[in-house]
Amino acid sequence: MLLVVALLACKDVEQSSDLLNNFEPEFVAQWQTVVEASEPPAEFSLQAACIPQVIEANPQQALKGTIIIVHGFTACNQQFFDWGLQLAAAGYHVVLPALPGHGLEAEQQDLLLEASGLANNAQVYSDFSDQLVLLGQLSPGPSKIIAGLSVGGAVAAAVAIRGEQTFDKALLMAPFLAIPMTYSTEPGPQLAPLSPQEELDLLDLLNAETDNSEQLEQIWQQFAQLLEQFRTGVAQSLLALLKLSTFIPQLDYSWGPACEDERAAGRAGICNFKISNLFAVDSFGRETLVAYQQAESLAVQVQLVAVENDSGADPLAIQTLAERLNSLVGEQALGYCLYDGEIVPHSFISKYDNIVLADAGATDVLSSALANMEALWLSRFYSEAIEFIDSDTPNFFEHEQGFCIQQS
Repeated sequence: MLLVVALLACKDVEQSSDLLNNFEPEFVAQWQTVVEASEPPAEFSLQAACIPQVIEANPQQALKGTIIIVHGFTACNQQFFDWGLQLAAAGYHVVLPALPGHGLEAEQQDLLLEASGLANNAQVYSDFSDQLVLLGQLSPGPSKIIAGLSVGGAVAAAVAIRGEQTFDKALLMAPFLAIPMTYSTEPGPQLAPLSPQEELDLLDLLNAETDNSEQLEQIWQQFAQLLEQFRTGVAQSLLALLKLSTFIPQLDYSWGPACEDERAAGRAGICNFKISNLFAVDSFGRETLVAYQQAESLAVQVQLVAVENDSGADPLAIQTLAERLNSLVGEQALGYCLYDGEIVPHSFISKYDNIVLADAGATDVLSSALANMEALWLSRFYSEAIEFIDSDTPNFFEHEQGFCIQQS
């Protein structure tokens, strides 16, 4: 029987000395350090489905290794509960950390946004990546794999290149390397920060309900030396400008009603954050991509799984990473799979993030969504991911029925 070990970094949870008793003390100590990185402020606790977990491998077969899987932005390790049990049954210890500041809850709901704990700078994610490298070094088993989805995919990419002598394989799923539609291979112009009054003028314009397209174009030209909104190479210039601003990073943002519907159906995580939190993961993703561009080699087998025209991560940044990986590790150590974006969503592995796929009138929307995901693409992902993880040579998620377009 699989044993799910949950270590909650909260003062009101009693820690058991029997937890992780099949692991070396050095691993347990480093795991506790990783857990503490996600410890919430005193007035908060972690949602139950966001607690860092280790799922021990099936004891009835020889241990194959350890796989660390990192969840996405504003989500929780709940994204990998179904897959984690499959991996554990196949003979792997499955380590599911929680990203710092994620999955908090409080009795006073208005506190959740004001003091959510989400990082406002890339250094938090960088430091967390270093801790996962150390955890990988102490992980048991002959094989060590790092994996992640979205922002977790960017963390996994950072861990892979920093711990290339530790990890054998990396599975990068729709990695968030830049805010969608903002990445360019060409640098934008250097921009000066907006004045407070210019920021207020811009906010008033963006919040106006009337058509201000002509005035908006003038604003872009004045503030960012732009000719067209979001032209190639321009979007990152605009983003750089917004990062330099005073008010805009402090604005509240929400994923909207769809996220709230998912929460009502059982999705863990949060739906609200500040723009500065999004800027932080964008900066971290770009820094990670730069690290690959500057690297001279990479001693890790990599499988990159992306979604065509992804609305949750910048597709050009992912394509740039794929091309760089190909030059670093070669075709024999790199797989690049591009799912059909009209079929597969950004969060393609979690039923909690895809309840819109449930059949109309379904009593159990999560089971219905999962069944439809499996029918379309998920069962194939599960089998091919296991094949990549188990095989001595990387699996390329071969094209079949249009569900995955193989890229070389």
